[in-house]
Amino acid sequence: MEKALWYLEVTRLNVAETAASVGYSNASNFTTAFRKHYGCNPSEYVKRINQLDLERNRQLNRLN
Repeated sequence: MEKALWYLEVTRLNVAETAASVGYSNASNFTTAFRKHYGCNPSEYVKRINQLDLERNRQLNRLN
């Protein structure tokens, strides 16, 4: 699952691509395993990452 986080965060693969990259042939099974491990769906996790990126960019723009 840690590798899945890396694919979602760093390489920005979508959920289906991430599932396949970590060995799941079914994205639904991956989503269930991810939710059990991290407490949220991978798509929710990606939304949180994107929100944090937006907030960081806004803060950086204020500093410049």
